[in-house]
Amino acid sequence: MSNTPQNNRVRGPTSALSSFLREHGIRVENRSRRERREQREREAEGEAEGEAEAEGETGAETDITLQLTETTEETPHRLQETTSLTYTPRRRNNSSDDNDSDGDFVDPAVGSSSKASKQRSLISFCIKCGSRFSRIPNPLESEENQQCPSCLQGCVPKKAKGPAKKRRIGVNGSTLSLSSQQVPSLQDACINIIARHIEDVEALGDISFVSMEKIARIIARNRQLTDQTARLFMSPVLTELVLTDCTNIEQAGLMNIAHFCPRLEKLNLTYCGRMSDAVVALYASHLKKLHSLELSGAHLITEKGWNAFFDITGPQLRTLGIRHSMRFTAQCCNALTTTARQLKHLALSRITTTDASFLQCISTLQPLESLEISWPEKKIPAASFVHLLEHQTSLKKLTLDGCVLVDDTVLQALIPLSQLQTLSLAECDLITSEAIQVYFERAKTVSPGHGLTHLNLSRCLLMEDEALCAIVHHSYKSLTHLELNGLDFLTSYSLEYLAGQPAQDGKQEIVGCKQLAFLDCGFVRAVDDFVISKLIKTCLKLKHIKVWGCYQVRCVCLGVY
Repeated sequence: MSNTPQNNRVRGPTSALSSFLREHGIRVENRSRRERREQREREAEGEAEGEAEAEGETGAETDITLQLTETTEETPHRLQETTSLTYTPRRRNNSSDDNDSDGDFVDPAVGSSSKASKQRSLISFCIKCGSRFSRIPNPLESEENQQCPSCLQGCVPKKAKGPAKKRRIGVNGSTLSLSSQQVPSLQDACINIIARHIEDVEALGDISFVSMEKIARIIARNRQLTDQTARLFMSPVLTELVLTDCTNIEQAGLMNIAHFCPRLEKLNLTYCGRMSDAVVALYASHLKKLHSLELSGAHLITEKGWNAFFDITGPQLRTLGIRHSMRFTAQCCNALTTTARQLKHLALSRITTTDASFLQCISTLQPLESLEISWPEKKIPAASFVHLLEHQTSLKKLTLDGCVLVDDTVLQALIPLSQLQTLSLAECDLITSEAIQVYFERAKTVSPGHGLTHLNLSRCLLMEDEALCAIVHHSYKSLTHLELNGLDFLTSYSLEYLAGQPAQDGKQEIVGCKQLAFLDCGFVRAVDDFVISKLIKTCLKLKHIKVWGCYQVRCVCLGVY
């Protein structure tokens, strides 16, 4: 070590702030008491140029002197000017000054070091015309006298020709909603009022079926659907009934559906936990035209009750959906496939007894149009799905969410399904990115770009950029609904690929998914403001974006204030 005066200098204790500023290359100018006294004398005599105004707080506890120093450093490459703001607090008592005290502060945005980063422009609003403009922050300029360059030059702003339609971005939790209509219609406002006074709705007389469906959804959401209020939505001429929350409807109220709606063709009941064998037996005997039945939470129906219902109603069934049921066994599935030979749509979700024998029975059905086998409690091997897809080649919709053993072989078996429009493989984490890429490169479409309309690959953790680019090439003209939740390997390149890329460097232009209306990219770390902004500007039909867990997305960059 060389014996230089700098190395031999003895340094006393330093504060944490001074150490932090020194490590980041920020130089803080410290002056002795004598230099500060001489500086004050020069300012009093009027010899100094660009004097700073001192501001004192009430009580004279702390006297803060704001000094603006301009430092010009010339390097071999360029001449760089930096302006530093130095705050030097002066104590009221006569205690000794500490040159390295925590009071020494340099604004990191406008540092005195030549390596300080460039200032970011701020967005301000003109106090005269109200327009928005960007400016460089100036500490000596009052915030109350901000005017845009046009007003400073005396220019009169031009009036707009007319109010142009603008997509408004609303933030609901972590969902970005883009729509051009924010004010509810008069009809919706009236429906909300009727829903709040549902007990007296009979005094209004006849209400249209469309309005009754909206009222039913509102009161079901508020858990106000009971045996008495449910009768308001029943009519002898009704052919379709949807009740989304039957938690408070007793068994007698469920039986009233068969008594008051004998012409029902479609019936959808959710959370119908009080439905028993007697109820489904009554439906089988009274609802002669019923061909679509969807039940969720009917866990009291036994195996005997299901078999009796399928024996009577099975031949006329076209659509069947059963969710959250513990007593729907393989024997019930066998009775279904034996009697319902004209079945076109089948959905079995969260059935605790679902296993490979279910798939064996379903494979004997006539070609289905839609099939859902999701969230089974037991692990079904991939070979069973491959065998099923070999017999069901006319599927337009396939949902295999939560089937954890689905792998690349199942995806390869989907290639011959040329009519497939909706595919959901959420949490099938054994599927590799290469298999997804190969599938979308080989899968046939009706015409170029007209492939899938709905695609859900949430939590398929191995998916990478090449697979997403292959999806865009396969379905860029038809894809409207895309879910990519939790895909960590995706980068901003493939996400911006969804919006398309112009032709450059001899590469062909990428049109992008212009029909995209819904995008779930939650917990995808590569999603940032630039990706979202490009999607919003390019995909004009985009209505909803889910960005939960995307920490790089800020609402300010999207124009939400």
